[in-house]
Amino acid sequence: MALLGKQPVTERVNGLLTNLPTTLADGKISITRSGLTAIIETNFHMVVSFDYNWHVKVMLPSSYHNAVLGLCGNFNQDPNDDQMSSNGTQMSLINEWAEHWSVYDRDPFCWHSCPGNCPTCEESKKRLYSGEDSCGILFKNDGPFRECTSEISPNNYFDSCLYDACTYNGAQVMVCQALESYAITCLQQGIKIYDWRTPSNCRK
Repeated sequence: MALLGKQPVTERVNGLLTNLPTTLADGKISITRSGLTAIIETNFHMVVSFDYNWHVKVMLPSSYHNAVLGLCGNFNQDPNDDQMSSNGTQMSLINEWAEHWSVYDRDPFCWHSCPGNCPTCEESKKRLYSGEDSCGILFKNDGPFRECTSEISPNNYFDSCLYDACTYNGAQVMVCQALESYAITCLQQGIKIYDWRTPSNCRK
């Protein structure tokens, strides 16, 4: 649990409640919090940020060009060979690739496949949640994200928003999470956005 206000911010680090900011491994790893985001930074300049919900960003210095593997790709600027397993095998199916890199996390609601019972979204629901008063606000020409869409594609955020809205029968909190994730991404790149909470009925 994070404690805000005048109290110190505490997080569970390696199983122990720890006041932030803190350092680990003789100062080689620092853990801080900025607003609603947790930030982990290493002495080799890898930065991982997490919004305590579902948006994770991993940033590496250019010295790691073509030197990594995993779900973020191999950092060689060629997206065609990113789906590589840890043993160097190119994988064609994205779900098998993701499963190859998965770790056991005791989440009973996380599975690798859904044979015979995969969630779908009816066309009527797709039209409903694609509207400008829902996920479609991401693409609205005069909408709150109008200055960001030309710089950062909202396509993936829209797809996630639509999927979650369909899966959870239009639960507003799911729509708001997707919009907030895009808003944070735009702001982190210094791109101006406008009030998106009011038209989308998303509370802070």
